[in-house]
Amino acid sequence: MGKVLYIEDNPVNILVMQQWATRFPGLHFEVAETGSDGVERFQRFRPDVMLLDMQLPDCDGLEVLRRLRSLPSDSRVPVAMVTAFSAETDRRRALEAGAAAYWLKPVDFSHLERELSTLLSRDAERRP
Repeated sequence: MGKVLYIEDNPVNILVMQQWATRFPGLHFEVAETGSDGVERFQRFRPDVMLLDMQLPDCDGLEVLRRLRSLPSDSRVPVAMVTAFSAETDRRRALEAGAAAYWLKPVDFSHLERELSTLLSRDAERRP
């Protein structure tokens, strides 16, 4: 299936997503709990898709996205913002910053599975 990096600081959200990920044996799922750790893990883990919270303890998700997009190794990995921020301005800012998708919490897992499958397929087409 692919490799997914989830950057989230809420322990309950992390646990729920990790539980969900165990249903897919081919899915390699890693978690980072801060934006800085997420950028570092991104460089080591080389995910196919990232799931990124908007509000992290050390910086916001948009700053993490900016940092990732400045890396030469970025290769435009699809990033889906996963957030409770429901304002249209937040969604627009995330998409303008380069997010491929904007999903609201609480997560609708059937929607997540469809959309994640699309992002993983898009990433597979992008790779040489």
